[in-house]
Amino acid sequence: MSARKMTTNSITTKVKTIRGGRIRDIENCLIEHISDGKLDCVDVIAVHVGTNNVSDRDTVRTIINDYKNLIHTVKQSLPETQIIISSILPRPSDYKSNHIISEVNQQLLTVEDNQVKILDNTLDFLYGNRPNQLLFQDHVHTNVDGAKVLSHNIISCVNTMLRLYDSKFTI
Repeated sequence: MSARKMTTNSITTKVKTIRGGRIRDIENCLIEHISDGKLDCVDVIAVHVGTNNVSDRDTVRTIINDYKNLIHTVKQSLPETQIIISSILPRPSDYKSNHIISEVNQQLLTVEDNQVKILDNTLDFLYGNRPNQLLFQDHVHTNVDGAKVLSHNIISCVNTMLRLYDSKFTI
């Protein structure tokens, strides 16, 4: 995702990608940025992670606990910052993983509160009841169209959290 394409007149966006990253890797990166003061004035942190945890065959319980730890870290260090957790996207060719992904995404909804919003992308990445292959370049990664859908969802969620309903953006 491009930070430039996700920046609007009302929102300045920074994107940090950790290729092959797992939830704990993102938490460690956040801890480092918090320690360095890089997140002191951030209103919203949006996190899209978890696919690699599924690929590595972590259990649903382990994945949910890792998300809870990440959320706790942000809440403790940045109590005024809101958090968006973007759900794990379904996979076009892996039924077993999709079952785990579905369970994780359902359980994620239980951690939502006034500071944490769970962004459920599931329906936008399905065609009927199957993953929409037109949004993926392979069995895990989105293509340009899929990235546009995901970016749109994240920006819309940020706009809602910051009450910027009339913001216009193009991807």
